[in-house]
Amino acid sequence: MFTVYAIVKFSIILVGVVSTQHQPLETLSPQEFRDLHNAFRKMILDGSVSNQPKAKKMPDLVLDTNLNEDAKKWGENCVYKHEPQIRDGENLAVSANITENPVELWFDKHRTYKFGKLTSEASTQTDPYTQVVWEKTKRLGCYQNFCKAMKDGKGNSLGQAYFSVCRYSPSGNIMNEEPYQRA
Repeated sequence: MFTVYAIVKFSIILVGVVSTQHQPLETLSPQEFRDLHNAFRKMILDGSVSNQPKAKKMPDLVLDTNLNEDAKKWGENCVYKHEPQIRDGENLAVSANITENPVELWFDKHRTYKFGKLTSEASTQTDPYTQVVWEKTKRLGCYQNFCKAMKDGKGNSLGQAYFSVCRYSPSGNIMNEEPYQRA
């Protein structure tokens, strides 16, 4: 049995077909998450992203053991919602298909982001993207888990799915600030 989900709200992205017959494959490592983030950040630095200005600077993110552990603890809960009262930035993604790249899903939100100071109206749709490219963010921790019984934030079953959690420090998405300086 298959159920199709497509939800985008509060930096949470849920895409794909969640199958009750799904078997786990190898998940992304923290190093792979870091490399994917840095590749997309380099695209901003190079000015090669349509509709986004070139960045003056865009430092590579480094892995942080504590952020990795925090992401792992949250990812093992298999509940698709943001951790309450978190101080770090956070991106979440759920997918039935391991080939769907969660960092690419977040980065692709640039298509709907009009560069400028963040406002509450724009942020709910583009927070995943702006967190990935937030210039002042220096450290990253990520975890991807295959959940046999994934639930949404209200406790409803989503079936089996891959749950990706990334934590960022310092947190991005500060209201009335731009994600990075233009070149």
